[in-house]
Amino acid sequence: MWRDLVNKDGSDDAELRAALLQSVPGHAGYDAAAARARLDALAAKTPASLEVASMARLRLSQLNEGSQCRDEVAALKQRLARVVDIERRLNQGK
Repeated sequence: MWRDLVNKDGSDDAELRAALLQSVPGHAGYDAAAARARLDALAAKTPASLEVASMARLRLSQLNEGSQCRDEVAALKQRLARVVDIERRLNQGK
């Protein structure tokens, strides 16, 4: 499926399909940075079809939300690790 999309005619639809597939983790062609670059180009491209640009912006929004969630989880893990460290130090002093 991925190889078929890479060799398509270069139309906006084919480029969108390739970028969408490239943005899915756990896939042989997965490359988040390249997918974002392709989706950015499609979202800003003129004259791109309204549907293609809208789908590109939607997927970019989804990728951004996922990235924000991962950042928030990482921050919460760090805070939890600090709380656990403080509790250990307090328990050692008893």
